Amino acid sequence: MWVEEHLLPTWGLVGVSLDNAVAMIEAPLGARFGPASDFDHGYPIRRAQLAKMNWVWLSPNRVPRGFARKRSRVAHGVPERFQGEALRHPDHAGATTILSCAYADAGRAEQALRQAGIQRLQIAAGRRFD
Repeated sequence: MWVEEHLLPTWGLVGVSLDNAVAMIEAPLGARFGPASDFDHGYPIRRAQLAKMNWVWLSPNRVPRGFARKRSRVAHGVPERFQGEALRHPDHAGATTILSCAYADAGRAEQALRQAGIQRLQIAAGRRFD
């Protein structure tokens, strides 16, 4: 589990793929998601900007067990040692997609999920930083 997911409000979306989640919540959220990128973590992440410095992120719960960028010094041997997939949140195995957002946007994100009719599990309530 990533540290930021303890700090950011995070939900597990049940039975909804990454692309379907985007299609279902863009309108109620009032924001457009960019294309998926797997550069940062080795699995696809889509994000939408809600305010100047506030973002909402969608990503899968089931991801490759390990990854290294092709030109990285640590890439040698990683694919062989970490084959297969793993859940980022094994304690929420029913979640297919993970949504995280800035604390200030938690209400807006939850309302969009509710309007879209997406079943969700709260993974982290997040923390407010002033």
